[in-house]
Amino acid sequence: MPGFEHPEIYRALDGWGHGAITGKIREACERLIAALGEERALRLATDLRVTSPKDWINRSAL
Repeated sequence: MPGFEHPEIYRALDGWGHGAITGKIREACERLIAALGEERALRLATDLRVTSPKDWINRSAL
């Protein structure tokens, strides 16, 4: 099982391909995709979105 990433990474993956994701967040997303494979990483992000409360993400932490 991979370690947990910052919630903002999963949030970016949930919108992967729909917006301009740049900088450190993009690098972290690409590392996670390389480690898990694109399908699994995107599915994980979707699962987290569905099971997480709306206020779970602290946007100022990154």
